[in-house]
Amino acid sequence: MVTGQESGGSYTTMELFIPPGKGPNLHQHTAEDEQFYVLSGELTFQVGAQTFSVAAGDFIHIPRQTLHRFENGQQPARLLATFSPAGPEHSFMAAGTWLSAQDADPWLSSSVT
Repeated sequence: MVTGQESGGSYTTMELFIPPGKGPNLHQHTAEDEQFYVLSGELTFQVGAQTFSVAAGDFIHIPRQTLHRFENGQQPARLLATFSPAGPEHSFMAAGTWLSAQDADPWLSSSVT
């Protein structure tokens, strides 16, 4: 949605589509704060020593150098993810599957409840 190049390196924001049962392993970002806004779905987050459930409309802030992970529930989930400063988007670009608006339509219709 906004690349680091477009923001002068201050942040990047992207929309993430998370398949059921999926999510990243426990990790931390040494130089970036991370925020998630849940657009749809239900996920379990671990941030530091806390584990909690989130759903559409919830916002999560993860300070840099904080161990964290999340796992999606039984339905596809959509998240807005922001990193500040920009940088981690490069690993998402390398690891993820990029969808056009037409490719994303099945996700959008199946995640709306």
